Amino acid sequence: MKKWVAIIIFVLLIVIIRSQSFTPTGQAEELTMVMIRENIQPLRPGIPEPGNSRVIGDAFRRGDTLGSILGRNGVSASDVHAIATVLDDVLSIRRLRLGAEVTVYKDAKTDELTEIRIINRADEAVRIERNDDHQWVVYPYDLHLFDRINRGTGIIQGSLWNAATRQGVPPETILDMAELFGWQVDFTSGLRQGDSFDLFYSTRVMKDVGDVPGKITAARFTNRGNDFYAFGFALPDGSVEYYDEEGNSMRRTFLKTPLEYRRISSGFTHRRFHPILKEYRPHLGIDYAAPRGTPVSALGDGVVIFRGWRGGFGNYVEIQHGDAYVTCYGHLDRFGEGIRKGVQVRQGQVIGYVGSTGLATGPHLDFRVRYRGTYINPDTVESEPAEPVPDDFRDEFFDMVTEWKNLFAEIEEGEDDVIG
Repeated sequence: MKKWVAIIIFVLLIVIIRSQSFTPTGQAEELTMVMIRENIQPLRPGIPEPGNSRVIGDAFRRGDTLGSILGRNGVSASDVHAIATVLDDVLSIRRLRLGAEVTVYKDAKTDELTEIRIINRADEAVRIERNDDHQWVVYPYDLHLFDRINRGTGIIQGSLWNAATRQGVPPETILDMAELFGWQVDFTSGLRQGDSFDLFYSTRVMKDVGDVPGKITAARFTNRGNDFYAFGFALPDGSVEYYDEEGNSMRRTFLKTPLEYRRISSGFTHRRFHPILKEYRPHLGIDYAAPRGTPVSALGDGVVIFRGWRGGFGNYVEIQHGDAYVTCYGHLDRFGEGIRKGVQVRQGQVIGYVGSTGLATGPHLDFRVRYRGTYINPDTVESEPAEPVPDDFRDEFFDMVTEWKNLFAEIEEGEDDVIG
């Protein structure tokens, strides 16, 4: 009897597996696997895998150096020195971020060090291995498998953050959406119950990393019954700019603020009691209190005219914007990558990180603006829209807008199958 029961169960399993293999879901899974196989970057021959290696995983912690993290994982001082020497030409040791993944491979039998892999960011990974001459060599390798387009939609009942995270929208994408519509919608106090959003965004599928949020491709935000649209459009130089449905830039000449997370601890005033000097002095800027290490962004496109130590301001950056405006960033913990006098920066580029250098009682950004040589209240800076869609590409852009708006309309009518 037990034998017949086992046979019946086996036959039923075969029928279920065969029936599932012909469903659209099965086809989608098979297509996904094909995409992975076609896009995967094969590793170099001879790379040790866990089967014949002892693998040790670690991550950069605050205060770590390359020597300390490799040393605590059994790498000799001589190998650390040799590896650091060859690595610095490909991946600056000073750029290794907190959380950077380090994997050490050792021969399972001899315990000899055979390879090290470092993933600093999803798009910045290296392998260090010995060549035939027993010398350490660094090989950058690409973790990118393929891109995926995702849809996020929701109705705001409490906050944008809660509504979007409930739909699985990544935090980075939520911030991008808030920044994208920041000049049309007041996300601090202007949201209403029933406001909604609908957006399409990309994610990069990365080997050994998973999904990494990419860029928003198209979005609609409904606030107080008004629909606002944003569309990403690739320009000939490879950059992606965002425009509304009429081809006007979503970007202004200046950001509203130079950092995402902020609390104003001191405003613009000609008389403020200085907490360290214990006297009343002008404070011709805005202090944004934020955790140490919070990224600080350039308010607009410009050229760095000062980068260094400036007395009570500590680590300090000045950026010239055209012939009228200069923005100033003080008390930085450290400077952004590549930030030095004379370099051009783009709006939103990280130029430093919040700190408490100079005369500061705690981590904050002292942000100031000069207009034709005179300090003005940063809140009064006028920000005009950036350039619209170039004339040569307007027909192409509006064709794209028509397709996207048709898709949004079909979704609104409940035809969710149009998404695919």
